[in-house]
Amino acid sequence: MTDDRTLGSIQGMIETISFLLGLGFSLLVYILSIRPLRLPLPKKAAYSFFTLIGITGTVFLIGVVIAHFLRKLGLISPN
Repeated sequence: MTDDRTLGSIQGMIETISFLLGLGFSLLVYILSIRPLRLPLPKKAAYSFFTLIGITGTVFLIGVVIAHFLRKLGLISPN
């Protein structure tokens, strides 16, 4: 019983880690690419917003797909 709960939490852990990696990478892109640009503040805000949504969403989706396939392969149990 403990093993099932532990294995089921692996799926959540994969999804959480992928979400945090996406946020971290979005922040890195902002600091290294968007912040130094000489653009008006509203344009920088729009670039930052779409970058945050795009990068974080993509990396999170990759984590969800990986967790799904691991569950389908039987390596982790469903919730």
